Amino acid sequence: LFVISGYLITKSLINDGNFGRYMIRRSFRIFPGLIGVVFFAAFIVGPVTTSMPIKDYLLARETWVYLKNIILYPIYSLPGVFGNYTYPNAVNGSLWTLPIEFSLYLLLPFLLLIFKKLKIVKPGLIVTLLICISADLIHLKYFPAGRFVFYGTNWPDSLSILPYFFAGSFLAIDGLKKFLNLQISGMLMVMALIFRFDDVISELLLCLLLPYFTLSFALTEKPVFSNWFSKSDYSYGLYLYGFVIQQLISHQLQKTNFKIFGLNVSFLICLAITFVCAVISWHLIEKPMQNVGKRILGRFHEKSDFFR
Repeated sequence: LFVISGYLITKSLINDGNFGRYMIRRSFRIFPGLIGVVFFAAFIVGPVTTSMPIKDYLLARETWVYLKNIILYPIYSLPGVFGNYTYPNAVNGSLWTLPIEFSLYLLLPFLLLIFKKLKIVKPGLIVTLLICISADLIHLKYFPAGRFVFYGTNWPDSLSILPYFFAGSFLAIDGLKKFLNLQISGMLMVMALIFRFDDVISELLLCLLLPYFTLSFALTEKPVFSNWFSKSDYSYGLYLYGFVIQQLISHQLQKTNFKIFGLNVSFLICLAITFVCAVISWHLIEKPMQNVGKRILGRFHEKSDFFR
């Protein structure tokens, strides 16, 4: 997800470097779907699954504090919800990455602007990527339990994400697409998975190979699924609803004592329901709100070229 995000965000800046227009696009991409899933969790999943009386649940302060997720402040629990599961009290653990992602949305334009002024866009992104990979490996080897919590987020955890975002950003620069090769990247990924390495080497290989494979697959000349989703983007909805739907299905299966379902069947059930939620989110919330954003953008001045 962060590989694709870094790639698309950089492409967006290359195509139109106006910071105001850029932030409107990012905001209309992030927040409408996020608001939808937060309300879904708080006022549909919560009342259905809580161990508390519905009235007490709705009056509980924690229920309303959960809405802080809308402003990218991670709150994981709802009162009486999912208390005894593999991820206890976590309603939608995936949302922890959104403050980090939005921070990168703010950071990237300023980095690119500095690199542009110094005329070192490609070298600058390479150095940034290498710094991020080094920081990730140092954190993994020497400070795996490091904590620095600000705005509800443990920021050392972001070190495992930054290499993928900036790898995607680097590969978005004009002239680099020609080096993407699905066959080579696929072979390298298979080799990396077959051979055993220690945690640090495995993380290094993943930082280097996963972005290369992801974008080689996504940008191949004749993508197999290109016509399936050419006008719809369900990826964000899958991300938003995946965790909460898994927790909800686990709750329902335990509640009804359906032990006949194995892990694979449960996974398929979760995937199908998550996909339905993603489709609904896209067509009822995300796409209409992006159209609103486009109408607002139409009132701005002409596009500006970030790299000229």
